[in-house]
Amino acid sequence: MKKLLQILVAFYLTFSFSFAGEITVYAIGTMSCIINDIIKAYKSKYPQDNIKVVTGSAGKGYNQIVNGAPYDIFISADMEYPNKLKQEGYAISQVIPYGIAKPVIWTKKTQV
Repeated sequence: MKKLLQILVAFYLTFSFSFAGEITVYAIGTMSCIINDIIKAYKSKYPQDNIKVVTGSAGKGYNQIVNGAPYDIFISADMEYPNKLKQEGYAISQVIPYGIAKPVIWTKKTQV
């Protein structure tokens, strides 16, 4: 829930000064399972805004932005791409991490 709130704060900081309209979000495919919850929470506070979501890989999103795609928000699991966009002048705000992944190994318990 804390990470969801951080994303909502990023939405707010990015768009609180703008007029109601359409917000286009590029999100990596693995975010598709929670992006609707994020949009629902955002729209509860800003119901007049329309949000369009495009999904794909982080590299594809990066390339599309560099080549002029009009995305307002870029959500990536790989911090390299958002940081490169910021360094190259394509981002107007700071890069905000929304989570930290920790690998886990699961095994089936076997009886001997």
